[in-house]
Amino acid sequence: MENPEEVFNTFRDESILNEERAKSIEGRLDYISDAIKKLEVAKKRITEAFKAEAMTLPEFRKEKTDIELSEEKLISERDALMMKHNVQHDVSAKIDLFKETCHKFLSKINDPKIVTERLKKDIIKLVIDEVVIEGESVKIFATIPLPNKIHEREMDPTSPRLRRAGKTDIPGPLRRSSSEASTFSTRGGSALGGNATNGATLGPVNETNMARIWNKHKQSNTPLKRKVFVGLSGGVDSSVSCALLLEQGYDVEAVFMKNWMPRSAAEGLLMCPLAADEKDARVVASQLGINFSTVSFEKDYRERVIDYLFAEYLAGRTPNPDVLCNSQVKFKVFLEYALKRGADYVATGHYVRKFPNSKFQIQSKSKLQNQNFQLLKGKDNNKDQSYFLYQINQVQLKHCLFPIGEYEKPAVRKLAKKFGLATAQKPDSQGICFVGEVQIKEFLKTRIPSQTGEVVTTDGKIIGQHEGVWYYTIGQRRGLGVGGGLPYYVVNKDLANNHLIVARGDRDEALFKDELSVSGIHWVAGKEPEFPLQCKAKIRYRQAEQECSVNRYGLNGAGFRVIFKDKQRAVTPGQFIVFYQADVCLGGGTIMNF
Repeated sequence: MENPEEVFNTFRDESILNEERAKSIEGRLDYISDAIKKLEVAKKRITEAFKAEAMTLPEFRKEKTDIELSEEKLISERDALMMKHNVQHDVSAKIDLFKETCHKFLSKINDPKIVTERLKKDIIKLVIDEVVIEGESVKIFATIPLPNKIHEREMDPTSPRLRRAGKTDIPGPLRRSSSEASTFSTRGGSALGGNATNGATLGPVNETNMARIWNKHKQSNTPLKRKVFVGLSGGVDSSVSCALLLEQGYDVEAVFMKNWMPRSAAEGLLMCPLAADEKDARVVASQLGINFSTVSFEKDYRERVIDYLFAEYLAGRTPNPDVLCNSQVKFKVFLEYALKRGADYVATGHYVRKFPNSKFQIQSKSKLQNQNFQLLKGKDNNKDQSYFLYQINQVQLKHCLFPIGEYEKPAVRKLAKKFGLATAQKPDSQGICFVGEVQIKEFLKTRIPSQTGEVVTTDGKIIGQHEGVWYYTIGQRRGLGVGGGLPYYVVNKDLANNHLIVARGDRDEALFKDELSVSGIHWVAGKEPEFPLQCKAKIRYRQAEQECSVNRYGLNGAGFRVIFKDKQRAVTPGQFIVFYQADVCLGGGTIMNF
């Protein structure tokens, strides 16, 4: 290196610039956070206005769509800024750790007082040659120049006898810079949080003593384990996830999320298996010898999932709370909780996979290229849960692990038996995420009172009465209170007139559509694909994928329109449509009537 001082000063100046950039990013993030909160308040207000009949249904839908589009833009900007901020923070922290490790190593080899004094006087400087980030791995290439003022024994650790013979016992190269300073070259791999010194060293003349110090250093400088907080639900999938991560060398902590406690007899209608699940999770953690804690995110769960569920039903749509549970609780609130406590990742028992989509490097010339991950279906097609995770973003995906994504369910059961886990034979959970099996009509009545209306056929004939259009969903057959001959199916809900529209027989044309519109669309990659997009889609979890095309429409292309190759049965507003190309989950959005 021609001028170590210049390189060091450049690095220091770039670090200061990065700090200023981080401050400006934080300011913008604060502004976006406030703006999103205001939009959330606006959504609640228009919902209340619609409920009070101060707005018509078309007005309500238009206002809500406008708000959601604005919110989506802000969220996309926020996610991009958070990625930049996290990258700066992560790299800076790893460089600091690397520098500290190098200084400690020098103190072991030389007189600690001398090293400390020279560090304080800025005589010994760590020059960062290059920082390379590949996936989750950070590699730091650096040089420590040691000026001439250091004792002669420290400057040249090769004894005269060995020097004459052209031999040295020092592992790695010893070189001189243009400033005639001996240098300590190091290759630091901090992919696992440590292993920061791995090259040439400066030390005593005696080669035997040098080898002893070096070996002692290698033994004491074992890589730090990456910490993972696992959402241990008390089921077999998350239990095996804990065991696999331990086997792979991670530092694992189990967290049981307590997010639903019935506050009344009415809420107790949801048969919540909380106590039994928590007990099973605690037993598994004990079997594996890992730390276990129970954390309540109930406030967030009620606000972000349960309130959403009621608002959607009140608007005449049929929501899927499990999608929001993942994006807003497991991979948002829980992830934030884990990262604040020193975790590198969170892990769950979802049957999905993540895969690096491109390399991300920071080079000495400050070239930056975005890291990107793909969300893939789980290997077990029957258990694949990518549909429920389509709202996950790149910042979240970076910190997620899905240990059982490469396994099929029978193999997971076998692993549970192999590890001797108490949950090996436990049945899979059913019902709403964190809540359990639900009598949905009775649950909705806890906030949405009954309102008797008429059941009307597609040709306008009144054939019965219903308790409230909110309690029914498109395609529903049972519980309509009408019968005789061919069964009736719900095909529409007229909220303005409180009419439940039904068609006779499961082949009636009113049950089928070949197009729909999508609001609140989200792309896992963090950027839009090219349109028109030819792909496959699912309009409900258990549906087979359907060929379709996606394109923009409307004013300034603000909306998204999906046209299917074949007509789809019971297209249900409020449910989610999720797009795929082969095994890659591209993203999705909320189904609206076109």
